[in-house]
Amino acid sequence: MGMDTGKSAVLPAAGRSSSWQRIARVLPACIGLVLFASLCGRAYSAEPATVVIPVSFQVINQNHSWVPCYSDGGSYRLSGTITGPAAALTRQTPSAATLYLHGLGFASWFWQFDSVPGYDYAADLAQQGQVTVAIDRLGHGQSPLANGRDTCIGAQADMAHQVVQQLKAGTYIREDGGVPVAFTKLALAGHSAGSEIAEVEAYSFGDIDALIVMSWEDQLPSVLATRTLAASNLACGLSASGYADFGRTDEDFIREMFHSATPAVQAAATGMRVADPCGDLTSVILGLTVNEVGVGLIQVPVLQVCGADDALFPAADCKLQKLRYFGSTDKTLLTETDTGHAVTLETSAPGLGQKVADWLQSRGL
Repeated sequence: MGMDTGKSAVLPAAGRSSSWQRIARVLPACIGLVLFASLCGRAYSAEPATVVIPVSFQVINQNHSWVPCYSDGGSYRLSGTITGPAAALTRQTPSAATLYLHGLGFASWFWQFDSVPGYDYAADLAQQGQVTVAIDRLGHGQSPLANGRDTCIGAQADMAHQVVQQLKAGTYIREDGGVPVAFTKLALAGHSAGSEIAEVEAYSFGDIDALIVMSWEDQLPSVLATRTLAASNLACGLSASGYADFGRTDEDFIREMFHSATPAVQAAATGMRVADPCGDLTSVILGLTVNEVGVGLIQVPVLQVCGADDALFPAADCKLQKLRYFGSTDKTLLTETDTGHAVTLETSAPGLGQKVADWLQSRGL
């Protein structure tokens, strides 16, 4: 018994020694395997944090909105892109997105400006977990219309409504051949005249969950805005194609759109500006008239984004615009300092995406 006790006292010590020796021998290999697995895991799952998917929407250029104006009733294809986190655009679980409508003189590149680093609004939002749908409205960019007089603000709102419905149903076309994701919640955003269209869509069809209005007011535009729109309407009267520029010259466009944008941004954006359909230009005032009643009927959360130095819509009037959304119990006004009309292209733009994303996320979008 004594010997057994002695042996049992010695054996554990020897066992501990050999165990530590074995651990010492295999530890480097284990560490190597862990590091290898980690690196392989990263490589295996290395899909881009942000994806950009080309999409299209088959729409009818019709007008069932509250703004009575002419459209030709034809079938057209609207070109666009969906930008967002890869996971949100590959799963088939419910998710949210925001549809963005550009203003006059621009196209969908306004939201995806990559000619100068740091101004890609859609990519910025994707980093915050947001999904952005940007389209070329009919008559702009890759969504051609032969005669610019064949559409109008009311029809643009109707087509935005059709796009909203296709996004919710997942019936749009992914040009990369992938399976479309159906979005259960949709916010609608616009810039400048795109905001007017978004407002008309909101009160005419009532199918969105939130509204974002950038660089727009339904009353008291500046003298510069009034003169520029009048000049565009005059040019439309002389246009054979039914298209005219908002801003007669590049210098006019820069004065209207920018305040703090860098020379590189101004030059790149001005080089990409497009002529607008005359049907849009000539129905802007009609849309304003109907909005006198319509915007008060919007009940979803509303975010206004105004530039403190907007040459077309004075920032002081943004507070008056906020009062016009009296049908909504959730209204937020964001005024960006040192910022002109083209809010996504000004020097304040790099921080704008985070603010908009925070607002959307706080409302479940």
